[in-house]
Amino acid sequence: MAKGQGSVRMGPISLFTLVIVLCLAVMAVLTVTTAEASRALMNRQAAATAEIYIDEVAAQAFVASLDSSLLEYREAHADAAGAADAGAASGTADAIDATELKNTLTGALPTCVSAAETAAKAQGSFVNVDARTVEGEDVAQVAGVFGAADVGPDALGLAIDFETEHGRLLSVVLQVHKDGTYSILSWKTTTKWSDEGTGDTLWSGV
Repeated sequence: MAKGQGSVRMGPISLFTLVIVLCLAVMAVLTVTTAEASRALMNRQAAATAEIYIDEVAAQAFVASLDSSLLEYREAHADAAGAADAGAASGTADAIDATELKNTLTGALPTCVSAAETAAKAQGSFVNVDARTVEGEDVAQVAGVFGAADVGPDALGLAIDFETEHGRLLSVVLQVHKDGTYSILSWKTTTKWSDEGTGDTLWSGV
């Protein structure tokens, strides 16, 4: 008498087990993909935060160097300021001071830029520094400040951009007063948009 061939019967428990195994496999794949995407996002955030601080270090070094240059200007014109307060004719003096102050700023820019770049290199990074003088009401316009009472047609300022290798940008606008002091009108951090790369795709939707 011939024996019948054996067969595997798929009962309800076997089917239920198979579905559970498939679900667990899909969840495992999604977990690994999500973890990888989270890791990449965390790395980008850490790099962006580090570049923000590098920009800040460079900007602080720039302002410190500028302050040293303006300190020499203030000390050199302390007596002239006292004479103006005593009632001396100030029309011509103000014009001369404004011209000399602008020349002082122009001459100090290379040293300030070098100080900012050196500070960034000390942090193990590179920062491109673009500094320029701004005059008149353009000072307020560049800073995005409107209605400022002390920003008039005779205003003198500096606009400085600190940009890291990956496009993190710190824009600073300073207003420099005739007495050699300065005010910070703008201190903003932004990021340049880049279309390079497709980024990490968690789910394509297909």
